[in-house]
Amino acid sequence: MREQDFVKVGDNPTADEPSADPAGCAMPARLSEATHSNTSDHSNEQPSSSGSESGGSSSKTDGETEPTEHIEIEKAPVDRPWQDQEYPPLDLDHDALRHIATYSLPGAHGKCMNIRTIDRGSFHEIRLLEFEDGWTCIGRFTRNRFESMNVMESEIATVKYVRVHTSIRVPEAYFVNFDPTHAVGAPFVLMETIPGVPLYKIWDELSTEHRVAVMEQVADVLAQLSTLKFDKIGSLNVHGEVGSMQDMSPREYLDRGPFNTMLDFLFSFIPEGARFQTETSKPLYDQIRKELHQYITDQTDDPVYNPPFRLMHGDFDGQNMLFTWNDHSQPPQLAGIIDWDYSWIGPLYFFYEYPIFIQDVDAPEVKQQEYASNKIVRKSFVRALAQKFPKGSVDREDVRESFRQKRWLLHDFQCRWMRQDFKTADEEEDAAKRYVDGLNSDGEDLFPYNGRCDWEPDSELESDDEVVGDLDAAED
Repeated sequence: MREQDFVKVGDNPTADEPSADPAGCAMPARLSEATHSNTSDHSNEQPSSSGSESGGSSSKTDGETEPTEHIEIEKAPVDRPWQDQEYPPLDLDHDALRHIATYSLPGAHGKCMNIRTIDRGSFHEIRLLEFEDGWTCIGRFTRNRFESMNVMESEIATVKYVRVHTSIRVPEAYFVNFDPTHAVGAPFVLMETIPGVPLYKIWDELSTEHRVAVMEQVADVLAQLSTLKFDKIGSLNVHGEVGSMQDMSPREYLDRGPFNTMLDFLFSFIPEGARFQTETSKPLYDQIRKELHQYITDQTDDPVYNPPFRLMHGDFDGQNMLFTWNDHSQPPQLAGIIDWDYSWIGPLYFFYEYPIFIQDVDAPEVKQQEYASNKIVRKSFVRALAQKFPKGSVDREDVRESFRQKRWLLHDFQCRWMRQDFKTADEEEDAAKRYVDGLNSDGEDLFPYNGRCDWEPDSELESDDEVVGDLDAAED
């Protein structure tokens, strides 16, 4: 396939081992340095010690600036979860890369003078390319030489689609190479540097009022994406059409669609005769299919579960939302959304969701005094989303209903089968048993969000106008 315009940024950060959750979801343990953090001053920039390793390619040439600190990455054992697998460091040919950057990119920026490693995550390495006139661009290089070309092609198609049909800022791609045998040494993309820092790096410094303002901007992103409507579940392919799923499900042996209905999509994760199903696990799966079938077919006319489907960012979290914050007396301003790989098209039920960083989580690193602030931010987030659409409109009602209808039945299924791989039959059977135990204990009484044991629905979901609470209460 020919090299073409692209649109991809960011890196999937290396995650620490996720905390086990008895309800099925793993607690997110991530957040690495951003690939598009402020590039105006990189002289003191160091990669994150959690999932990053400084140090450049073995092919160093004059003019390159080598990072001064070397951080060892512990290699993941082969029996670790697939998300934690560590691919070998790349040995890139910086001479070949510098030649491409100098002669193949738009604009008259002169020679590419420096190539510096600014981040290394589980799946990609990130380089900052600096030019004679001070201009910079980002290079992202794939560490997995066997990654399907479909993943990058889908991301390219997704970002192009978003650029054409919305005003959401995404990085422009200047040069794309899909070939792992390319002279540079890996598949890669050279793209626009978007000034800004990832939201997670400044979130703790923000007042509740500023958090509310930030989430209103995030709500605008979702509102724009909600206008992109499709009749099938899947991912955009190189032709800009809905094709097979390119989400982060590690089980490549499953049917990846595209799917006409939400039920077909859910059943694709638990097909009859799946790899590890046994005589003892078969009755469990039969019950799971029965419960899902009954629930989804009861929602035949509900737009939360049925077409049109919406385009979802593959990892809509704080590390992929870039903000500028020059005046701390004012709220940060959204600069762009990065890292669109593994994006997919699906039902509103999964589309309208609280980002993880405004959910309440029972964990040592999360302060319980954040609960009050989180609740106000969640209320304002739903309110801001709803108010993006005319009062009394179907779209506005869809926002409220998508949050009101959150169910343990679907959230726990998502955690157990849509995001996990199984290494053994015992592991898969144990997941099925735990899920069925929840069903048998009246799963609708269980919490859809698995992070906080005493979670209860937010009160704004009971009203039609999403009245936001008193901000001052959260600041006390």
